[in-house]
Amino acid sequence: GLQGKDFSKSEDARSAEAAIEDMEKATTAAVASSEGLEELAQASAPTLDGAEGASKQYYPAMYFVDKEFKDVPSTCGGKASEKPLIGTLDVCARACDNDIHECVGFSFFPVARTRSRQVQGQGGRGGMIHTFLQLAEDSAQ
Repeated sequence: GLQGKDFSKSEDARSAEAAIEDMEKATTAAVASSEGLEELAQASAPTLDGAEGASKQYYPAMYFVDKEFKDVPSTCGGKASEKPLIGTLDVCARACDNDIHECVGFSFFPVARTRSRQVQGQGGRGGMIHTFLQLAEDSAQ
């Protein structure tokens, strides 16, 4: 390192200047990366106007298969209409509403609650959202 160097000597001063130049380049790259990450974070966890209560218009898939199992957790698969998102059930519903020509349904996987951390968002508990262009299967858990 440069600690303890005599910067009145040209060799040590050149080394310091080279280190400063490297740090400036690294800082520029870090700022650009953080801006890209911020854009990605905003895109993956949108704040959508009018999301509160949006999920009330949707029914679980099992409602249409066998109403006796409508409250049993289920999963579905199919062709995605968008990249996965992070948000609440209401944000999930609003994301599907906003993708009106593509989204036919969605899966919402709430984040497990822990003592140390709870993920919250618009209208409650957050989780992973997958919106679908086409549903292929559904299975009760």
